[in-house]
Amino acid sequence: MLKTARNGLFFAADDVRRALAPRKDSEPQPAVLDIGSGSGLWMVDMAKMFPHADIVGVDLAPANLSKTPPPNCRFECDDVNLGVLHYKDAFDVVQVSCVSQGIANYRKMQDEIVEVLRPGGVFLAVDGDMDLWDENQQLVPLKAEGEPGFTWMSRFVCAIRDAMRARGPGVDDYVKIYDWLQEQGPVWQSTGRERIFTPIGPWKQNMTPKEKYVSELMQRNFCLMVDSARPLLLSYGFFVETVDRWTANVKDEVQNLKHKYHIRWQFEWAVKSGKAS
Repeated sequence: MLKTARNGLFFAADDVRRALAPRKDSEPQPAVLDIGSGSGLWMVDMAKMFPHADIVGVDLAPANLSKTPPPNCRFECDDVNLGVLHYKDAFDVVQVSCVSQGIANYRKMQDEIVEVLRPGGVFLAVDGDMDLWDENQQLVPLKAEGEPGFTWMSRFVCAIRDAMRARGPGVDDYVKIYDWLQEQGPVWQSTGRERIFTPIGPWKQNMTPKEKYVSELMQRNFCLMVDSARPLLLSYGFFVETVDRWTANVKDEVQNLKHKYHIRWQFEWAVKSGKAS
């Protein structure tokens, strides 16, 4: 879905392609590290786009791919909370994708990524907001049940956010990434960011085929998220009956397009100072 929403595998396309350009045999070959590789699909696409580069994915669990990945693509099971400095000067592109809720100290990891990147290397970050945004791309406030403007979707998202915050303080760090890039100063020769709002379902009029496809994917993914959040909410202390009621009502709202909501995706990137090999 993100590939379609951002019209490709990455932002800062010129910088990424330059960093991963083929090199002489005597030079270190280009390499990509994907932190939070998840399904592994981004890695596989990168391995096909850059067959001369080494693509490495790191996650707590191995990817469950239906096909054997390309020979230049491999996976490692590791906890990046233990540090990533064992990869020092080893990669030309580092992507961190949708893992902020599992990172104990994102700023520390971001400082270490500077050391992991070679000169001229590119840092890519992406995370989805833990909020809902209305049809005008304004933040949807939480209302009490029975109050005008109350929706089950906003109640559910708020409950998930509270439960995740109780597990660790780093849940909201994704909103600070760009500011931290500025704080890191001259280690980066350039930085950038982009925000993409994805409709939860095809509720907009006159959508292009691509927009409709992305919105329908977001609609399905939101319903899957509702189901996958059940253990988290129960462990936080919500009653089974409460979670079941929320789940049924949220799915009804999502599947029947009762609200014109967006999810906002946040993308940041930075190019390390120095000349690439």
